Amino acid sequence: MSFEATVARLVDECPGVVGGGIVDPDGIPVVTVAAEASIEETGAEFAAILREMAQAERELDHGEVRQLTVETQDSATVLTLIGEGYFILLQMESGGLVGKARFLSRVAAERLRADFV
Repeated sequence: MSFEATVARLVDECPGVVGGGIVDPDGIPVVTVAAEASIEETGAEFAAILREMAQAERELDHGEVRQLTVETQDSATVLTLIGEGYFILLQMESGGLVGKARFLSRVAAERLRADFV
């Protein structure tokens, strides 16, 4: 399955997801599937946060972050690391099924990992 098909499937199968993508370590989208989401801007901002978290992980020796979910009053963003700094980004509207998005993105990341490491 192609990268775009993988992300499109996540967007279709997760209620509340308004867009998704695969983002490189510099915050540049490799693939985007977005109906109502700004994956480019969100990916760039979260890539910077993930770099900072990776530095803290090395200093604290806690291991690599695998997934990060940020929920706000109006939305949620699910980031799932694939490998080598690449991550799946799913943007959700308020009330979406965040747990399902987290689970399905972890499964997708495992399938994609060999293509990114």
